Amino acid sequence: MSNRAYTFGEESKKDEYLSKYDAKSAEWKQKLEAAVHGESFAVIETYPNNLVIYSNKGAAEMLYGEWGLKRTEGIPDPEGWGGKQIALEALATVNPDRLLLMENSENKMVDSKVWNNMNAVKNEKIYKISNVDNYNYSYTAMGRMELMDRLGTMILEDQK
Repeated sequence: MSNRAYTFGEESKKDEYLSKYDAKSAEWKQKLEAAVHGESFAVIETYPNNLVIYSNKGAAEMLYGEWGLKRTEGIPDPEGWGGKQIALEALATVNPDRLLLMENSENKMVDSKVWNNMNAVKNEKIYKISNVDNYNYSYTAMGRMELMDRLGTMILEDQK
């Protein structure tokens, strides 16, 4: 009987957490819809020789799926893991109004004409987290709550 009670106790904790998560996500969605005025987003991760642009996993899942923020047109269809590796030049066909940038090292793209011509860069609407933060927070229950607050606050306050 005690094992059964323990299982039921954990089930109620899970339901309580999911309920809190859904409420927090809905609250952020409402706040952000009003703040971003329908502007488009891209989620890009930098590497020394290429970029990865995400469509439906990790932080991108939160922005596009849960919050319903507009995904920039021209983002290529993702591979099974949720993103697509692209060359810097391919950004010429993707011009987001706002950009979630995940990087660990110095951004080598700042010298690029393609990079500097993007609306998000020209208008200084870039929100940075590290690659490690994306992986540490996007895929765990408690981490996702933390990431939600961090991203939501950055976008709402238009922090860089």
